[in-house]
Amino acid sequence: IEESLLAYQTAVEIKADYLEAHINMAMALKEQRKVDELIASYRKILEIKPNYAEVYNSMGIALKTKGETDEAIECYRKVIEIKPDYAEAHINMGNALKIKGEQDEALECYRRAIDIRPNYAEAYNNMGAVFEDKGESDEAIECYRKALAQKPDYAEACHNMGNVLKRKGELDEAIECYRKSVEINPKYAEAYNSLGIALKEQGKIDEAVEYYCKAVALEPE
Repeated sequence: IEESLLAYQTAVEIKADYLEAHINMAMALKEQRKVDELIASYRKILEIKPNYAEVYNSMGIALKTKGETDEAIECYRKVIEIKPDYAEAHINMGNALKIKGEQDEALECYRRAIDIRPNYAEAYNNMGAVFEDKGESDEAIECYRKALAQKPDYAEACHNMGNVLKRKGELDEAIECYRKSVEINPKYAEAYNSLGIALKEQGKIDEAVEYYCKAVALEPE
């Protein structure tokens, strides 16, 4: 990767507006997780091609990774201004707004993403998480069900639904969700831990310990 990066840097030094080289350099920086350099690279691409919606979206993701949520939201707004039917930008903006605690605005973003792409399982899952945060359990469960209807092997949505059911006191149903989560993704440490907690609450201590051990083996810290 370092050799490729050097080659792209040389190319853009020779020809500063060489768009393809800048794009390839950004891809290499993303792979190396050099976030600051990556953002600078995206800015350079946007100088050359100002209405590049996909790059604004990618820059938003990078800024959000740095915790620069407001700047990320501005990027997503720019994407939507250029390309209103860019479903991923709507969901990304919803995620950023959720971080800021702007729940209703986040829900509106997820709804818009679903309007554009009705089978968008991730949008249903993230909408469910907002309803969960708002204490609206039934709405959250309905969203997780819709996510799973679109994507039956969606381990995270299954786990999230288990969490809501557990809070409602529906332990058997919650345990069923957790079991399904780890069946889909056998390396899902958080789901093993949740399963252990639920089983412990049912008095099934030996089985609970078994799942705690699996969770710790996967994520020792």
